[in-house]
Amino acid sequence: MDGIRGCYNLNNVVEKTADDLLSESQDVTETNHLFSSKTYLKSHDLSLCVFSSGVVDFLLVSKVIHYNNILLELFCKLKTMITIATLAIILYLISWFLLTITLRSRLAKTATLVDKKVYLATWSVAILLHAIVLYYPLWLNGGLTLSMIVAASHIIWLTSLVLLITTWTRKIEALGVFILPLTAFTFVLQQMVSLNTGEVIQIHNGLGVHIFSSLLAYSMLMLASIQAALLAEQNNHLHNHKPTGFIRVLPSLQDMESLLFRFVTLGVILLSIALMTGFIFVDDLLAQHIAHKTILSLIAWFIFATLLFGHLKFGWRGRTAIRWTLAGFVMLMIAFFGTKLIQHFLLGS
Repeated sequence: MDGIRGCYNLNNVVEKTADDLLSESQDVTETNHLFSSKTYLKSHDLSLCVFSSGVVDFLLVSKVIHYNNILLELFCKLKTMITIATLAIILYLISWFLLTITLRSRLAKTATLVDKKVYLATWSVAILLHAIVLYYPLWLNGGLTLSMIVAASHIIWLTSLVLLITTWTRKIEALGVFILPLTAFTFVLQQMVSLNTGEVIQIHNGLGVHIFSSLLAYSMLMLASIQAALLAEQNNHLHNHKPTGFIRVLPSLQDMESLLFRFVTLGVILLSIALMTGFIFVDDLLAQHIAHKTILSLIAWFIFATLLFGHLKFGWRGRTAIRWTLAGFVMLMIAFFGTKLIQHFLLGS
């Protein structure tokens, strides 16, 4: 109907123009020609309108079909991603279950029913599927959505990946008892809360180095903080001469401390890269909306760097190392998640 109405309006304009020309014309031949043109336009008015209406309707239908196809394609992709995510979550929980059975067998000093390679293989497949869901937007449009929940999922995924790689060579799979369910829970939250929400950040040049080094630094220092918490618990049990339960499946105190300082060292290196690339590639890193995040991250870096200096120079270890590690990690988490929480939920920005 809109096409017919527009067509009639067009013909009315043409007819009015022809009437104006007829009234101004003084030449008989020109007048006869204009009158014939006006009559032709009026006689073909309906057929022209019907044709124009048909073209408009065809274009509208084509548009609807086009957008329908786009929506159908998006729905299929979304359904596929949800299926992959669900499978990854199930595999994380299966890995956690198999790992728990293995650790219980060690505590009971009975034959292990599950081979280590089985739950590590299941864990590896879960990690791969998780990565497909996380980084599919990067392959699709060259950008990542880093809302608070999605960023948390990236950090926990990288933490799980680092722990998995380390577990193949060292006996620290006991940390998976905490990391695996946390990874699955965070991934569930991402699917429920943050589907296609948040600002898409285009990854290009040094910005990608800044983002990924930041995520890796958070992941490495999160592992260090979990290691520090377990080390504190292990230390208390050994001092009380009651190393019972879960503590008995952990590596020796010396190995736990050595691993703690490895995680902290790698975390500080990655955090240094993140801060340097941030100052180089991020426009005005001390701008008002991210100044607090930058300052808190620098304070966290200073805490961890002081810990490493004290360990090398004065032999800091034990409870001193644990306190500095946990303090630095809390500051780092406030820098990232605390500021995001305030911006998104309290300030609504």
